[in-house]
Amino acid sequence: MIIRKLIFLAIFFCICQQGLAQSKGNFLLGVGMDLYRTDNSGFAERSQIGLEGNYFFTSKFSGTIGLDFWSGRETFFVLGGRFYPIDPVFIKMKGLIGDNSDVTLGMGYQRGIGGNFSFEGGMDFYFDPGELGIRLGLAYLF
Repeated sequence: MIIRKLIFLAIFFCICQQGLAQSKGNFLLGVGMDLYRTDNSGFAERSQIGLEGNYFFTSKFSGTIGLDFWSGRETFFVLGGRFYPIDPVFIKMKGLIGDNSDVTLGMGYQRGIGGNFSFEGGMDFYFDPGELGIRLGLAYLF
């Protein structure tokens, strides 16, 4: 029964996808903000804003480079990648390079909102502190 539901969801995402049709050589520039992290004791206790660029080596794989700005802490240089198993769903892995370096593993969803603009939502698991973050943002496909 669970297998049927998963197959149905996969087919549904394939048919109803509204993501951007990226292809080899495209560049995706995005900005996002963490709305919530499990280590915050209150809403918007601190802010985290990320600026990322993704270069598509194929329509399914991209390399990520960027910066993460954390209030009250520091700025991280970001290196990573994305894999789109079912467009517009992606799996991502990022390395945060700075004084308190960390690695994240996450997934997200990308939905076209007009022209080359898209809305992105996703979550990341930060391995060092063992915390989960939820991020929303906008992206533009070149």
